[in-house]
Amino acid sequence: MIIGIMGAMPDEVDQLCAKLENVTVEPYGGVEYHRGTLAGKQVVVCCAGMGKANAAATTQVLITRYGAEKIIFSGIAGNMTSKIGIGDVVIGKTVLYHDAQLDMICQNPPYLKEYAGDPALIAAAEKACAEAGVKALTGKIATGDLFVGDSETKAAI
Repeated sequence: MIIGIMGAMPDEVDQLCAKLENVTVEPYGGVEYHRGTLAGKQVVVCCAGMGKANAAATTQVLITRYGAEKIIFSGIAGNMTSKIGIGDVVIGKTVLYHDAQLDMICQNPPYLKEYAGDPALIAAAEKACAEAGVKALTGKIATGDLFVGDSETKAAI
C-alpha cells in the first residue's frame, strides 16, 4: 500500500521528507513529490500549497499518478476552541467547509455537507498519539480558503 502525505507549506512536510529512505523526487504540475519509505511504509510526500483547490488537485495526483490508497494531510491550522493548544493534534473524524454554501454543494454527488474520515486511519492516529504521549482531539474539522481571525466569524462557524 502507498500512503500519500501532504501539507500546505514546506514547513509542514520538510521534516518528513528528511526522514525518507530510498527517496526519489519528481516535480509534476509545480509540486515536488518525494517518493520513498518511512518507517517501512511506501509513501509519497508533497507540499500541496494553500487552499482547497491545491489540496484537491494534489490529492488527485497522489491517487492517479502515484497510486496512493490512503491520504494523510499534516499541517498547521487555526482552531476554534480553547481545548486545543500549540503542538496538539486534531484528528478529523469529519470535515466540512466553513466558507461555502453547503445547501448548494449537497445538491449534487456525493450529496454531502460533511465528509467522514477513514475509521482505520482515525484509530491509527489516535493510537500513535497516545503511544507518543501527544494530546489529540478527534472531532470535526471546518476547512476553507477564508482565514478566520475575528471572534465573530469564529462564533458563526
